[in-house]
Amino acid sequence: MSRDLAVVRLDPTRTEGRGYRQQYTMGTEPKVATGLQSLVQAITIGLLSEPKSHVLDPGFGVGIRGVLQQATSLEAVRADCVIAVSRLREQIAQRQAGESMPDDERLTDLTLERVFQDGEIFVIHIQVVSASGARAVINSQDFFA
Repeated sequence: MSRDLAVVRLDPTRTEGRGYRQQYTMGTEPKVATGLQSLVQAITIGLLSEPKSHVLDPGFGVGIRGVLQQATSLEAVRADCVIAVSRLREQIAQRQAGESMPDDERLTDLTLERVFQDGEIFVIHIQVVSASGARAVINSQDFFA
């Protein structure tokens, strides 16, 4: 079975005024991504990838950065993100179909948890739930750091 190198690394950090959250950042030393980290990495790549950008899988990706950067209203962001998250959930499920993998790397649910505006920036939180019941929240603010 092939494994991915960790492109993003899970760091439980405390943020001012917002309590604890899970933040995914670039690691300094490559290592194998496993478990929930591997699942979150696959979803993050799908969120950030533009459709038709992968030669071997042109249907993969939802280009969420463009959605967030070009949006003009909260309602438009919410509508576009609901569609994008739903599309990505289907893409990940299709990629995982028939694959043998640990439960904490298999996607059970992907939902748009929260959409809000922070100054001039639109922010989304996406909840990831693995088949083992492990959960994480992907925060779009981490894409622009």
